[in-house]
Amino acid sequence: MSDAIQVFVGTHDFRSFQASGCSATNSVRTLKSARLEQHQDEVHLYFIGNGFLRYQVRNMVGTLVEIGLDKRDPDELSRILAARDRTKAGMTAPAHGLWLDWVEYLEGENEKGD
Repeated sequence: MSDAIQVFVGTHDFRSFQASGCSATNSVRTLKSARLEQHQDEVHLYFIGNGFLRYQVRNMVGTLVEIGLDKRDPDELSRILAARDRTKAGMTAPAHGLWLDWVEYLEGENEKGD
């Protein structure tokens, strides 16, 4: 999981991780960082980006969990991202246990185009 999560870093079309019903007109986002930390019996995932699609993080986490459970090969993540097809990605992680830590707006940093 810690190696696979790095695939998300950079500017990508995250359509494979976008929920149906998302009103965004542009699914390209930039993730500046993505990291995994193990804390005893918990796994903490951190994502920093210029914007997120509806359920994008939950869908990315669900796919990473499937990789961690050996239900998917870590190398598959690049293909899922490139497919731009939600049916190729993993489950949507449940909302419990997930939280938004902070939001910071930087002038000129928002490139999402919505």
